[in-house]
Amino acid sequence: MTLPPIAVPAPRSHTGAWSLFGVLAWVVTGPLVLWALSWVAQVVAPLGLVAEAGTPAWGVFLAISVLGWGLATAAVGVVAAPRFRVHIAPVAPAALAALTVGLVLAALTKYALHEQVRARMGWFDPDYAGATLLAVPALVGLALAAWASAAIPRRDRTPLAVLAAAAALAFALCTMTNLPGLADGVRDESVPLAVALLMDGVWVVAVVVGVARGRRESPA
Repeated sequence: MTLPPIAVPAPRSHTGAWSLFGVLAWVVTGPLVLWALSWVAQVVAPLGLVAEAGTPAWGVFLAISVLGWGLATAAVGVVAAPRFRVHIAPVAPAALAALTVGLVLAALTKYALHEQVRARMGWFDPDYAGATLLAVPALVGLALAAWASAAIPRRDRTPLAVLAAAAALAFALCTMTNLPGLADGVRDESVPLAVALLMDGVWVVAVVVGVARGRRESPA
């Protein structure tokens, strides 16, 4: 007589711990990517590819650093996922779309903010940008949370949904500081930034709704 095999439950994934690790990676990789790109800029400077503060090229440099920041953080998350028993499909179409669109919008916003401050002040200084500067990290964080949420099974998405909501709230608070200035109208040099923030806002709402709906659907 052969006894039926005993069903052994699959080990639970530690998505919450992985999500917190991702937040730590998001904090650490930003400065590291900026430092690495600064070193690369020095290497290619003799070739005529110079990005100096106070020029549009510096805005491009900052925008590229935003893209590198998000991609580096995602790469760290992929490498670390097995250690947290997280089953991730990082190249799933929905995940790639969320990450790509989010990072592109964040980079465009960074460049538009750089140019807006440079047009007003003749120089880019983070202090001149105010709280709006923090909208870019919020966008990067939301892009990563949306990417990770779409890349893992639905039953494990709750921690990512919480992070996505927190990033969306941070973006809203940062951009609301611009509302008083709308009473005076939008200056010509601020139009690109206003358009970028408007596109960001539409994307943020769409992502939050999508992440919430994905979490409520039946487990996959």
